[in-house]
Amino acid sequence: MSETTAQRRTALITGASSGFGAEFVKRFAADGFDVVLVARTGAVMEELAAEVEERHGVTTVVLPKDLSEPHSAADVMANLGERGVRVDALVNNAGFSTYGPSSTPTWTRRWTCSA
Repeated sequence: MSETTAQRRTALITGASSGFGAEFVKRFAADGFDVVLVARTGAVMEELAAEVEERHGVTTVVLPKDLSEPHSAADVMANLGERGVRVDALVNNAGFSTYGPSSTPTWTRRWTCSA
């Protein structure tokens, strides 16, 4: 690969352990992006990271993290800063859902966000 590390682009993908998130990891890696995988399930992401590294020759960083926890996003960015990783693209695919009839939702959970 002729690109130097300084010329490479990096995509950070949340929810990277399955579904759309895993597909985004594969697509960005196929396009030559190094990828940062973030989700709660570390073992699954490690397998995916090994697959795209081997297939596409990209560099991966796997960060198991529950992004619903306070300060978790700041922890991710601090970790990447310590590694010298600059993020060029973000796919914020982490999600949250509840189960049950949609006609009778209960909105008792209070959400807070801190930077």
